[in-house]
Amino acid sequence: MRKLIAFTAVMMLAAGILTAGPFLQMGASASIGGNLGSSDTWSDIKSYGFGADIRINPLFFELDIPVEYTPAGNGMHRISLTPTLNVSVQFLDAFDIFGGAGLAFDFLNIGNSWLLNGLSDPSFQSFFRAARLVYRAGISIHMGNTALSVAYLMPAKGTLDNLSFGIDTDSARIQTAVLFGF
Repeated sequence: MRKLIAFTAVMMLAAGILTAGPFLQMGASASIGGNLGSSDTWSDIKSYGFGADIRINPLFFELDIPVEYTPAGNGMHRISLTPTLNVSVQFLDAFDIFGGAGLAFDFLNIGNSWLLNGLSDPSFQSFFRAARLVYRAGISIHMGNTALSVAYLMPAKGTLDNLSFGIDTDSARIQTAVLFGF
């Protein structure tokens, strides 16, 4: 009987921890990148990205998977996938601050062909190794099961092949997202 009570208490505690906030969040995102001090960046549609953001929030970790479309100009189109694993610290169920790292995968359409992370015909290994390391920091404001998130994405200067932990400020992006929790 004691084992049953202990097992039930542990399971209730685990369920309470896992359901403290929305475990799954999905919503729309928009971002802008480039030299944010320049008026040319703000007026150029190629600086903006639009897409979706999915977050999985177990405990104080956060797996964030934004996918964005950016018109690259001259008939080219870019799709970016930037999954990051973040540590998230929540305050008073009103907002959380998060930071982490992940990889950026780029798919660029030029006419009838695609470049995957800049490679025309990559193997899975070369495609993965051509991905850039990305740092991410941000804040989310929670209003019930809805959240407004603002994040700063900072790509590293190199890829996984030639790793450099320095930040490429010219490729940094500010991303906003409206997320709905489930």
